[in-house]
Amino acid sequence: MFRSVIYQANERDRAALFGYAVRQSLQGSGLGNMLEDPAVGSLYDFADQVVADPALVRSLTGREPEDYIHPHKGTAIYKAATARFSGGGV
Repeated sequence: MFRSVIYQANERDRAALFGYAVRQSLQGSGLGNMLEDPAVGSLYDFADQVVADPALVRSLTGREPEDYIHPHKGTAIYKAATARFSGGGV
């Protein structure tokens, strides 16, 4: 089911979900329902940043579902998410 969500989501939703996955990974937490997260607005702010940047869109494109569960640290999209959500931030 998770695979279907990722493959059928639009670019903005995938970017928000990837940001959520990275934030959860940084916090040592598992994935839950991103839409129930109190910080869902900041996840979509990140997604808007991604959609506006062609390099980040390219980095997001082709991410496999496993990369949402265990984000690959060498990608531009991971580095952007880490910069946004590390340090105890949302």
